[in-house]
Amino acid sequence: MIKWIRKKILEGIIKDILNQLPELKEKGLILFKEKKELIIEKSKEAIKKTLMEFIEKF
Repeated sequence: MIKWIRKKILEGIIKDILNQLPELKEKGLILFKEKKELIIEKSKEAIKKTLMEFIEKF
């Protein structure tokens, strides 16, 4: 249940970001529907990498 909630939150964040990019919004949302799992996995990897870099600076 918790994994499902975390996944839905991440999906919401991705959709919010796509909505903030008017030039990519339509194409991005279509691609997100088609490749949702891949995009979510890549997003998790990017977040992990960013956090590791941030933590290493401090």
